[in-house]
Amino acid sequence: MKNIFTLLFIAFIASNAAAQNDLYLDFNHLWNGNAFVQDVEVLSNNGSAIKVGRLEFYLSGFSIQHDGGQVTEIDDQWLLVRPEDNESFYLGNFDIDQVEAITFSCGVEEEYNHLDPSTYAVGHPLAPQNPSMHWGWASGYRFIAFEGTSGAAFSQIWEIHALGDAHYIEQTVYTGAENISGDLRISLDGNYANLLGALNVSNGMIEHSETGQTINAVFNNMQNSVFTASDGTVNIVKTERSSSISIFPNPSDGEIKIKSDSPLEMIQVFNAQGQIVYELNIAGQIQNTLSLETLPAGIYTLLGTVGSHQETQQFILK
Repeated sequence: MKNIFTLLFIAFIASNAAAQNDLYLDFNHLWNGNAFVQDVEVLSNNGSAIKVGRLEFYLSGFSIQHDGGQVTEIDDQWLLVRPEDNESFYLGNFDIDQVEAITFSCGVEEEYNHLDPSTYAVGHPLAPQNPSMHWGWASGYRFIAFEGTSGAAFSQIWEIHALGDAHYIEQTVYTGAENISGDLRISLDGNYANLLGALNVSNGMIEHSETGQTINAVFNNMQNSVFTASDGTVNIVKTERSSSISIFPNPSDGEIKIKSDSPLEMIQVFNAQGQIVYELNIAGQIQNTLSLETLPAGIYTLLGTVGSHQETQQFILK
């Protein structure tokens, strides 16, 4: 009888151990369907010939939806993705069998974004990098560093360094994972031509900022147009983290009501190309109604200045 219980106990332990799998995240780094290679001539989405000399970005705030809607959060995991390295990222060992979706944010969450990089060990993603990915304690890390050349003989320099706590927004890609020799591997396509989107850098550009038309467009592109499941399917959901601004109804036929927990100073609305299509100074109000019936149907981003910081919310016009 003792032997039977011993065998049952061993079988129980083995069955539970079998549910633990190492989880990896792989990227197919692309530029409009072709393998992404730095320092070679490519065409931007507006037809301009450019070269990309640097692309780095942070991803963090991971969670995995799996096995019938269960959610496993992955704490203290920051990835510094450099497409030129073509690195595979180990996310950890989890009781996960079937992956259904992966959620993450571009950048570094606010509670870590303003800490001292020198306190991390060499090799840690948040440790000092060369070239630097840290802007300063006040603004934190560069969430995205995107640089290259353009124009005649590629003599024009363009640099986009995008940062800011307000841009730390979740996105979810619905995708499975392939079991390879007991390892679960999530594979995402990253099309970095869509990161630049409709922005025109043919005459050069220097944008190092938390705000502005170009920065908002790049973050909007990152959150909506870059990552897809490697089988081509995509369903991305954006949600603000701890946003004090609410928008309703959403979707809307043209009139939207906005409400904030704190007094608003300025409201700006950007289209999908990052262009300002509406602006209103509402100095000190916590709610207002915007009449946007003249704007075409589509996805828009509202940028609200709340005190000394800015927050974004996305909405849809039908």
